[in-house]
Amino acid sequence: MLSKNTIQYYLLLVIFLLSGNLVFQLFFLVFFGIIILLLSKNRILVDERFIFYSGICFLSATQFLLFFDESYSLSYNLNSLIAFLFWVLALLAYLVIKTIVKNFDINKTKKLLDIFFILNLIIILVQIGSVIIATKTLNPFASTMYSYGQSTGDHLKGVFSNSSISMIIMSFYTVFYAYKRNRKVVLAIIAMLLSTYMSGVFIFSIIASIYVFFTFGLKTKIKIVSSIVLVFLALMVVTPHNLSYVKLILTENLNSKVDPPRKMISFEETLQNWTSSPKSFIYGEGAGKFSSRTAFLTAGDYTDWFPKDWEYKSEAFSKNHFPLWNKKILSIGYKDGTHNQPFSFYNQIIGEFGLLGILLFVVYMFYMIKNWYKLTYGRILMLSILGFFVLDYWFDYFSVILFFELFINLNIKENEVAQESN
Repeated sequence: MLSKNTIQYYLLLVIFLLSGNLVFQLFFLVFFGIIILLLSKNRILVDERFIFYSGICFLSATQFLLFFDESYSLSYNLNSLIAFLFWVLALLAYLVIKTIVKNFDINKTKKLLDIFFILNLIIILVQIGSVIIATKTLNPFASTMYSYGQSTGDHLKGVFSNSSISMIIMSFYTVFYAYKRNRKVVLAIIAMLLSTYMSGVFIFSIIASIYVFFTFGLKTKIKIVSSIVLVFLALMVVTPHNLSYVKLILTENLNSKVDPPRKMISFEETLQNWTSSPKSFIYGEGAGKFSSRTAFLTAGDYTDWFPKDWEYKSEAFSKNHFPLWNKKILSIGYKDGTHNQPFSFYNQIIGEFGLLGILLFVVYMFYMIKNWYKLTYGRILMLSILGFFVLDYWFDYFSVILFFELFINLNIKENEVAQESN
């Protein structure tokens, strides 16, 4: 008969492997999450992260009930409910990860991570094969920038819903395996680069390089910097168009006053809206009412399957971020790069939850700051996620935060066990 820990082990693996389909992932997260929590032997201790998640859930509910009465139409209520449920599920995901790490021994948790990595890598290899067959070339990345070559990396996403999620999680594995001096670090780097999510790769490379420069000795610095240089040289050979894209953004678009990146515009709009009234400054516009996956989902332009009769856009969203990302503007060629996406967790936390949301996020980060000396590879992950938050609403994509929490909790537990054994 399977033990409780073994059951939890396989349930969590299933949740990870269902990351490519949001509906299935959420269903199994709720279903298996409740089972995992019921099987837990130990009481979950409340920490700063629990305060963050529960605080955001409370804010979402009170915003709906007290501050944002818009006649409570069906579409308004649905928008509010979806936003609230996203954060409730984020809280549940945090509890599941905390329970798993607490109940598993360190080696079993590492084995779980290894199993998932290998399975995900196999799926990526299958996807590479299908792209090669479709393009009839051994190097589909070398195609012209705006043909199939631009979207080649989009097809190499493993089990995840898109390649950007794959890139970020593979960057976590890269740091993890590098610190463990595990040879699978090479495979992790390859899997990360295959996504061709160049904005994420660029942010990760910069943060990792700066951290290495101020932390490690000269020999280690030379090894790591040399590795990064070799990676970019390889990209120049395999996929030169993606590096040209990064160069274009850095040298032209960011400095353009005529047509600045819409992500930069979105940050300006968020700050202007935040300071536009006491309500916006303190409470924000409300969950799902300014800048989030929910806001774009219920607006009807983010997906084609959302029912037209249930579409909803708040006034603040309609005036600000929606004009930056909708079907009309995306009908213009080459307007859909990451630098033009208004998606960002910082837009979300400031625009939808105001000062209270910012304070709650500070509490969330304080958990890792106070455990800074218990972290090794977790330090780079913590700094990297702060950079990645510029790119998208990662708390709305449960996979990224699931793995981030898992690696951070594992790193802290490793240190605590090591201290107890000394």
